[in-house]
Parts: sequence; structure tokens; C-alpha cells
Amino acid sequence: MSGSSSSKITDSLDPEVQSSGEITAGGGGRPSTEESRWHTVCTLAKLKRQRRLHTQVDGRYISLFFDSRPQASLSESPSIYCLDSICYHMGGPLTSGDIEEIDGIPCLSCPWHKYKIDLRDGTRLSRPVTFDPKTRRPIPGKWESGPRCVQRVHDVRCTEDGRVEVRILEDGQVLSDKYAYSSRAARNLVGKAAPFQPVDSSRPSSHAAEQPDVHRNSKRRIDTYSDAESESIVFSTASESSPTNLPQRFKDVFGDNGVSLETLCSDPSRYWKRVVVLVGAGISVSAGIPDFRSPNTGIYANVKQYTNSLRAPEDLFSIHYFRHDPYPFYRLCHEAKL
Repeated sequence: MSGSSSSKITDSLDPEVQSSGEITAGGGGRPSTEESRWHTVCTLAKLKRQRRLHTQVDGRYISLFFDSRPQASLSESPSIYCLDSICYHMGGPLTSGDIEEIDGIPCLSCPWHKYKIDLRDGTRLSRPVTFDPKTRRPIPGKWESGPRCVQRVHDVRCTEDGRVEVRILEDGQVLSDKYAYSSRAARNLVGKAAPFQPVDSSRPSSHAAEQPDVHRNSKRRIDTYSDAESESIVFSTASESSPTNLPQRFKDVFGDNGVSLETLCSDPSRYWKRVVVLVGAGISVSAGIPDFRSPNTGIYANVKQYTNSLRAPEDLFSIHYFRHDPYPFYRLCHEAKL
């Protein structure tokens, strides 16, 4: 991926100061094809005041951050970052999360699942866990960034006259592309703030959404959404004309031709015994249970025996995937004699 999500700035906005991003002076005359890819999203003064700003460029939901804290890796200068607004994991409101610094790495913490995303390059921070051979107590390792970009970052620069411009990068495939244009996911981000609007590249944008109080009523909003999604899982899985018509492959698993989706939903205890649900990979690892990503023994490796549509272990937690094709999970439970 070319370019960088960050740009160093100085109070004088000296166009000669270079960084991993770009700081250029605004020019006159007819813009080149390359220059036409740059869009003005706001003024630097506004971004400094608000610290973060959500907007939409060419239909893509993006967010900008002004980080005034000195960064040793960025020559002690304040920085501006630009990346996709919506979390690659499950479409969560990533860029409304807290900005943290972990082992010198500036990152965002997603409010939904606490995934840490490096603001500089869009990689995910992770920390390997080993176990003491005698006590079996977990020993957390050092936080690491990478190895690949999961949240797309975009070029950002400041002009001499105090405008902040971004250039959308779309080369290659990045996981956050899945939700980059989702208006439904964007609503989780801005809440009751002004809706996203396309920017006018000819002037500083007046349509960028103000950062709302994302913590007020956030739990209630998320729980309500989750409940609605959960209630519709079973009756949205099959492409049958009636929700009471159980597909043949489910009948093969249950071994009971009298079972219907309606019966399964209303009386699950008749068909499922000793089912334990663990929420969060950290819980299983700390308990000495294989992580969902563990080769051969993890849930991901086992479920993949029955499907070719899982792209990554994290897809296991996507309600959209489960709604589309829950059969592999039922099959795994059946084989495990749960």
C-alpha cells in the first residue's frame, strides 16, 4: 500500500518539512490528475479543536485524528491520522473508541470488542500468551503490531493555507473494505450526530459529523441491536419458503425427521445437552483451552472441515456469517456429541 495514514505538522505548516505522510502547500492553476484525488475535509483549526472528525469521501466512511502528544517515532511532532471509520472485525464504531499508547504505539481501541488498531498503518496489535510449565499460569508477552493491515489507512496532508486534505487509497484488499460503505454500520458510529455527507473537494467541508458522546446509552443501543439480531438467527438461515421447513442437511444431523426450525427454537433442550458458550478468546486461553485460532484443535480449524466460505478465524464471531450458513456449527456440535 502506498502512502501513510499519518502526517506530521508544525505550527508554521512549513511545506519543506517532510514526513511519512505529506505536507504540501496549496497551489494554483489547473490541478493535475494526481492532485484531483485530494479532497479537502476540514480546516486544521477545526481538527485541532475537535481532535477527531468523521466524514465521507467518495462514499467511503473515514475518520481523522489530531494527536498532539509527542511521538518519539515521529520526531516529537504532533500527528494527523486518517483511516476507515468502521471496524474491520464486525462493523463496530472503531473510530469512536479511545486513543491509547501501548509500548509507544498510538492505537485505537474498538468500543465493541477492544481490538487495538495501530493508527499509523492499520495493523492490529496482539500479545502472545505462553504458560508457565509448572504453574500453568498465563504469561502475557509483548504487544506486537502486524503482520498485515486490517483497517485501511489513507493519505493525509496539510496545505499552507490551513486546510486538511485526504487521498483515498484503494489498492489491494483490506478487511475493513467490507464495511467501508455501510450506512447502517456508520449509524452506530455517529449515533444522534449529524449524518455523514459527501465532502465538497472545492472547499473545507461543512458536512463532517461532530464527535458525539458515544458512551451515553451505548450499552443499551448495542444490547438492543444484539437482541434483535439474535432473535432472527434461526428463522433467517434457510432459503426455504417457510421457516418451519427444516433443510434436509439439518435433518441428517439431528436424525429426527420430525424436527422443525420452530421446534428447535422453542425447545432446544430436547436436542442439545451440555452446551457451554465461552465469550472471548482470552477466557479460553487463560483456562488452558485451545484458542479459537489454534491449528487442528481450535474451533476455526474444525468448522472449516464443513465449509469453504470462512475467510478468517474472526468470521466465527460474525452474526452475518452464522445467519447465512449455521450448518457447520451444528455439524461440529453433533460430531462432538454435545
